[in-house]
Amino acid sequence: IVLTVGMLDTKIKRTDALIRAVAALPTPRPFIALLGADGPDAANVRAIARDLLGADGFVARAVPHDEIDDFYRAADVFALASLREGFGLAYIEALAHGLPVVAHDTPVTRHLLAGFATLSDITRPGALSHAISAALATPSTEEQRRACHASARTRFGWDALREDYAQMLLRVAELAA
Repeated sequence: IVLTVGMLDTKIKRTDALIRAVAALPTPRPFIALLGADGPDAANVRAIARDLLGADGFVARAVPHDEIDDFYRAADVFALASLREGFGLAYIEALAHGLPVVAHDTPVTRHLLAGFATLSDITRPGALSHAISAALATPSTEEQRRACHASARTRFGWDALREDYAQMLLRVAELAA
């Protein structure tokens, strides 16, 4: 199972590019779970998925926040086809669940994923399919999953960020005064 979490669209999250990358994999292809709110072209994204993967090769829907952990636990790989992210919360959620991550190589993804991902220039033809295939071919060990989780928790958990948030809020309050 390949999981992606983010708006279903063709411009920002580039869900269509992820669908095409999975469709380019040899059969039997992995199932793909496309979770997120509908973007303006979500109907087109679903049509592309139906045409390339078949109705039984994917799910595309919004999921209540309290159910999303089930999808992370069921997935084998997390992939996002966006070329840029302001932060990338879904990357951190995937790491926290110990999932191998496939993403575009940017300074943001390098910082967030800290070596726990397959990063490549996914604008190159075939690069995203190759990265997904490589990630699926090398299942992570329990030790790797724990290391991913620990990285997410120690760098982005509340215990790690609490003081930074408190200082930021104090500075904002001082500026407002």
